[in-house]
This record gives sequence, C-alpha cells and structure tokens, in this order.
Amino acid sequence: MERAIKAANHLGYAVFVCALPGDMLACTIPAIKRIFIDCRLTDDEQTAHLWHEVGHVHHGHPCDKRARTAAARAHERQADRFAARMLIDPAKYAALEAVNPDQHHLADELGVPVEYVHIYEQHCLTRVRGTTYTHAREGLGQWAHRTEVA
Repeated sequence: MERAIKAANHLGYAVFVCALPGDMLACTIPAIKRIFIDCRLTDDEQTAHLWHEVGHVHHGHPCDKRARTAAARAHERQADRFAARMLIDPAKYAALEAVNPDQHHLADELGVPVEYVHIYEQHCLTRVRGTTYTHAREGLGQWAHRTEVA
C-alpha cells in the first residue's frame, strides 16, 4: 500500500483509511484532493481500491461514481486496468502461472483480489502460440520488469 500512497501523494492527493458509509468501498473527492478507503477492507483490498482510485486521478476522470453512462463505465474499466498493472508484477506473475495458472491461486500468491488477476489476464497480457507477452505498465518504471536476453 505504501507505493500506492506515494503515487497518490505525488499526484497531490492525501489518503485516508476510515469507515465509509453504506456499501461504499472507496471514494475520491477531487475538490479537496483526498482519497478515502474503507477500513473494513482487508489490506490487499485496501491496496487494490487505492490503486483503482489513483488510476482515476492519473487519467483525470471526473468524479462520476453514480453516473451510468458509457463514459463512466469506460472510466471504471480504465481505472481497473491501471490498478491491475500496478498491483501485479509481470515477472512474479509469469513464475507463478508456470506452476499453477488457477486465478484464485495466483491471487493468493500475488496478494491481490482475484478480480484483478482476471482483469490483468484479459487486458494486460497477449498470448501468441504458447508465448505470453505483457503490455507496458503505465507511468514511471513501466519497463522495469523487462529483462535483457543475450
């Protein structure tokens, strides 16, 4: 979670973990540059939701959580992809997938909610003839996972 907090701070946002009303899990308020995460979530869930909210800020999405428009759904998917890329290390994913490709196993080993493993597999990987390629991460260090082969 420390990396996600630093990313939020770098974008000018403060992060607060507290009890949120009702079934709200996370909330970003751009006017006061604050991100709120529900304290009832597990550590892994808090980290995932924080990266998702940082994704909204990173991409400059308007605060439209209640909107049911196509644009709002597209913003949610984009924030999910951002979070999946930030949560999952490509090298670690590859090593774990070689042993057991089950999404629940991968989620447990990676310490992320299973829905982010699914998002990562759907949107961040390309499989061609038995070889899996990962797309670039976003932001600073996007190619840090790349290894040189002689």
